[in-house]
Amino acid sequence: ASASPRPAECTLGSAASRPWSLARRPGLAAYCGLLARGYARLERSPLLALALAEDAERALPRRAAPQVLAGRALAALGRHGDAYARFERARALQPRSVDEPSALHDYAVSAQKTGHDDAARALYRSLVARAGLIEDASDRQRAYVEAAFSVMNEGASALPEAVGFLSEARRRG
Repeated sequence: ASASPRPAECTLGSAASRPWSLARRPGLAAYCGLLARGYARLERSPLLALALAEDAERALPRRAAPQVLAGRALAALGRHGDAYARFERARALQPRSVDEPSALHDYAVSAQKTGHDDAARALYRSLVARAGLIEDASDRQRAYVEAAFSVMNEGASALPEAVGFLSEARRRG
């Protein structure tokens, strides 16, 4: 459950699945459906996922989940500056919204590529603790290696930590 990108308001047993709650918030069902479709298309068609994230934002404004989906889609498109801004907006709306490992990885990559090195190191350190939840073994290994290179930029004092990340990447390889 902690590795799922689905926001809390869209999980089974939440307000989204109760008829009375749906009546009070008519955009909730459409919002959850748009997010689900966006995540289903994220890898194959990030541009469509971005459009679905924008639609979800219009269905229920001022929510973190559409910002996270948009950030991930923008990162997949190589627009890391825009992606970083979306992740920052999501985190401002709901601090734990980027805790899902794949979102955290995209956030860290976007921070690194836009020159936010301190933020990238902090994000990679958070990601390493959750890297076991990354489904694909090569993506998991990549996260460890990227984290190692990121913390190496701190200097000699961070080398033991970087070696630990690289050792974990090799061990899990």
